[in-house]
Amino acid sequence: MSSLEEIPFVGISHSITSVDGVGRLKINALERLILYGQSNDPKTLFSWTIGPATTISSSVALLAVASQYFVLLATIEQQVLMPGGLYLISFTGSTDERFNIVSGAVGRAQVEVIFNPIPSPGTFKACKEGTGGATDVPCVKSGTALLNVFTVACRQWSDEDVPLRY
Repeated sequence: MSSLEEIPFVGISHSITSVDGVGRLKINALERLILYGQSNDPKTLFSWTIGPATTISSSVALLAVASQYFVLLATIEQQVLMPGGLYLISFTGSTDERFNIVSGAVGRAQVEVIFNPIPSPGTFKACKEGTGGATDVPCVKSGTALLNVFTVACRQWSDEDVPLRY
């Protein structure tokens, strides 16, 4: 068994500014998630895991041994984590290449991430200015870029995070 001095101290840094009511990181499902793991021992080997167990394509996320970064770049086509889902992302640092807790020293840091559910649907309307309002003038949906002004309205959308911005 390793002595306490040999156990690498590991930590996770991030730039997420949104936190839910119990301290979990909160990001939108299509938002980029970048976590950076660090250790006090330069010889530390690294590993990332995510739970519940999720299969993530290497084109969407980097989950690699010997990498200090966890990067998740989800797209509309590759939404790998469920909106509303809660995930535990663990960063492990070890002085043993097999991450064996008996023969090597292992340090672990974890962060809970909740992926913000999408707002519940409402209506969306975009009309050339001066049309589609309270008058009997129908909504004109075409125009010339940089020449015509459009009024955009989103109504009856709801979300736990307010105000909604578009």
